[in-house]
Amino acid sequence: MKDISFATFAAALIVSLIAPSALANNPPSDSQSETADTPPAESADESRVPETDEPTEPNTNEATEPNTDEERDPDGVEAQYEIPKHRIKYSSLTVLRYNPLGLQSLFDLQYQYKLYDSDSILFRTGYFGIGVMPIVSPGLVRLGVKTEIEPIAVLRLGAKWEYIVHFSNFNLMQSYEDVGVADFSEAGLEAGGEAGENYAGTGWQATLEAQVRAKFGPIVVRSTFKGIYTDMNLRGNDTVWYDQYYDILTPGSAGWVLINDADLLAFLLDDKLIVGLRHNTTHAIYPDRAYGSASTSARNTADTPIQRIGPLFAYRFFDEPGAAFNQPTLLVILNWYIHHPYRIGQETSRAVPYVVVGFAFNGDLL
Repeated sequence: MKDISFATFAAALIVSLIAPSALANNPPSDSQSETADTPPAESADESRVPETDEPTEPNTNEATEPNTDEERDPDGVEAQYEIPKHRIKYSSLTVLRYNPLGLQSLFDLQYQYKLYDSDSILFRTGYFGIGVMPIVSPGLVRLGVKTEIEPIAVLRLGAKWEYIVHFSNFNLMQSYEDVGVADFSEAGLEAGGEAGENYAGTGWQATLEAQVRAKFGPIVVRSTFKGIYTDMNLRGNDTVWYDQYYDILTPGSAGWVLINDADLLAFLLDDKLIVGLRHNTTHAIYPDRAYGSASTSARNTADTPIQRIGPLFAYRFFDEPGAAFNQPTLLVILNWYIHHPYRIGQETSRAVPYVVVGFAFNGDLL
């Protein structure tokens, strides 16, 4: 955990120092600062690549807008798109995930208040937003409320609360007495389902998020960190459960899941084609009682963090700022597991990738 935290904060510090200079020379456009975020999971607004790869939960509300739209003044100079003071935006993301299997549809509706009347590259897109974000899949529903703020173009902060309902299908959800006896492999989940160990469950998750980013010409670097606290109503004396949304054994309460997505992106073909590389780290912090009678060495060798790395691709068909239907985008993420308790040869071959295929779009309602 120390290594993960240090890397995250170091990345944030470096980007915050170098980004203003980079932005001054290369103002970020809406399409250039973000891409089309399961899952686990890790954003859909501005059709960017999902921040987390659950079945994928995106980072769904980026307020940056293109510096120009299709309008031109009488002299032929491109007119700057004026972000309204009050704004209602929506975004939609539907994705299919493999390894593990998942299907999800997300809808994000948010009111945004423009913070600054400024033409500065660093402050022009600043906003405060509040909204709702329901997520529906065949096995669960997540009903969320959220707030976020972009005080400066290189930084966004957010908080989200979600009520979670599992339907008890697809061998989910399953919980365990402690970390030592948990078997959330595909075979273990199937055996648990056949034995009737899966059940309908409810609870909530609270998420704190920070994203730093910078642009250098057509290149964007971005790091998104999430801290997730869970309180689920587990059966009996169970202390942990398999959260398929993030594909990790998760504390029932009094613990955290930490997620970091580090992206290197290139915007090509007038920003319609986005190609890049993503590294994902997902780490669980368990309370002492979740280890049961496990030894100190067992605690230090728990099956986290989970890590993946691989390419991502997105194609954005058009971008018309302020339109009610905008930025329809196809996206594909291919990641290979670096570390996982079951997906690097123990049950599934390391050669089998984590795959996300999705379609995203967004628009302005006000």
